[in-house]
Amino acid sequence: MKSSIQLDHSSMTFETDCLQLVNILEEDEEDKWPSLLAELDEFHFISSMFSFYSISFIPRSLNFRANRLAKGARSRGISFSHVNTQLPSWMVHEANFLVSW
Repeated sequence: MKSSIQLDHSSMTFETDCLQLVNILEEDEEDKWPSLLAELDEFHFISSMFSFYSISFIPRSLNFRANRLAKGARSRGISFSHVNTQLPSWMVHEANFLVSW
């Protein structure tokens, strides 16, 4: 979300394969998760910077391409601090392999 704000995106849709995270964020279950209070406060602060945002659950089985690319990045020991629409050169071959025809 921070990267999207830095890129001047004011309207975003986010998807995650963690249903529990979506439930915590959407159902105001903060009182059930006191250990996450600081993170939830930061989430609410950052999300308030968007004119529109949504966060929804998507099962890994329906998100094969993103899951595969993330696993490939982790296997190389790469940590992402920025999200971009452009693929790094080392991922281009792998992404092309995953295109469904």
